[in-house]
Amino acid sequence: MTMTPLYSLIVENNSSALQNIVVFAEVDFIISPRETSYSVIMFAQQIDTTNHYKYSWSPNWGIGWNISKSPLNVGAQFIAGQYPPVSVTPDLGTDNGINLNYDGDFKASAAQFPHLRNGQLQILTSDEFTTLESENLSVTLYISGIPVIVRYGLPNQQYVFLSDDIDVKYYVAATYAETGAVIDAKVLKQKYQIPFTKQNNSISYGAFCKINNRDEFICEKNTKTPNNTNIPNKPNATEDSENLAVEIFFGVFSAILLGYVLYNKCYKNKNHEVEAELQIADEAQIADEVRIAGEVQIEITSV
Repeated sequence: MTMTPLYSLIVENNSSALQNIVVFAEVDFIISPRETSYSVIMFAQQIDTTNHYKYSWSPNWGIGWNISKSPLNVGAQFIAGQYPPVSVTPDLGTDNGINLNYDGDFKASAAQFPHLRNGQLQILTSDEFTTLESENLSVTLYISGIPVIVRYGLPNQQYVFLSDDIDVKYYVAATYAETGAVIDAKVLKQKYQIPFTKQNNSISYGAFCKINNRDEFICEKNTKTPNNTNIPNKPNATEDSENLAVEIFFGVFSAILLGYVLYNKCYKNKNHEVEAELQIADEAQIADEVRIAGEVQIEITSV
């Protein structure tokens, strides 16, 4: 049995604004009706400037169906009809697909399709329902319980898709879409395929992407940040230490400057008070001297 790999993507926001970073996938169908398949946003995370976030998932496949209030449309929020989905594995001799039947209600059950090759999965719909009855029906591919691809569900159809690591393409983009939003990935501008590479000869895959002020992603085939980066908006420790040191320096400098200003102000006020007291004393002394001189003059005149 094929071991399930682990995918890890670290995105760093090097732009000057808060960014909503989304991850989605595209899957190649080798047999299917003509109707377009749509991607569903797997992850959406707001990342503040200079911060980073780690997205992780394992492609444990599941298949389900959904009945919506209106026909499948871009911009709609996906709501699962059947949950949890039916677990499937892309290996011969295992449940590598589902049968979708109808008896007044839709029902999906696991099935084995021996004609498929390793890495292929299948959805087989019955002829028990009509196109009108399936007007709002869609079939959905899941990864680890997360909706990834959604398509119109038509009667009496065979959907075969490739689930190998090299066939499933993962993308990153900056957009306002939320987790679970249905998008047409083929027409989405400024999407960037994530260049995953194996880590340390294991089945784990990693990638590291930075977004700049032009909303462009620069991606590398490795991870350069610590393993504990799965905390949203984790600050950069080095930058925070430098900023703290600068804040402490300016805080101390401001305190010293304020003390100096207050000291000078108090010192000058004290000097003014002393000078005023001296002036009052001098004026009193002069008044006394004038009074005494007047008394002496009066005494001389009297004699």
